[in-house]
Amino acid sequence: MSSQPGGNAGFAFALLLALCAAGCTREDPEALLERAYALGQDYAWQEARPLVVEYLHARPDSPAGHYLLGRCYLHRATPALRIALGEFDTAAAALERNGGAHHLDDGMTTEQFRAALHKETARVHLRWCHEAMEHGLPEAGIRVRLEAALERVRRGRALDPEDAGLAEMEETLTGLLRGRGAGQGRGRTA
Repeated sequence: MSSQPGGNAGFAFALLLALCAAGCTREDPEALLERAYALGQDYAWQEARPLVVEYLHARPDSPAGHYLLGRCYLHRATPALRIALGEFDTAAAALERNGGAHHLDDGMTTEQFRAALHKETARVHLRWCHEAMEHGLPEAGIRVRLEAALERVRRGRALDPEDAGLAEMEETLTGLLRGRGAGQGRGRTA
């Protein structure tokens, strides 16, 4: 049998590259998460996404990583709502498996993190409603999603009653649903 010159060296190099791609990161995973979070705070979610993906290769069961990845997909110009929702659900499941440890070092308690997951899930429902209205879907179907968003907001508020964003969302959704309910009942006699 003849072998090509450097064949073994080439194979070894390719194997090394594959191993690094599978598990090696050039940067400390926690630093990646911090950079991604900072980018997200500036609403630079598309710049944050590759950092979060690289972080999740190193820490696949990270609630914070899945939470941030969900936000990356939610806040795209054209959102990927199913992926975002799946990432928020994955973050919630990982949070339960990790005993409540989320590793998002911004002073957020576990309860506040859970509330944030509910808030982002409500935003997925609201974004869906916006798209549904743009496409002329029936109001009854949109109402179901508004109710689902309100339920998530209320669950979030139960966990973090001081969250001003959740309070504002609850007030807005309650008003919308009250207005839509009244609008649907007009013209009927008792």
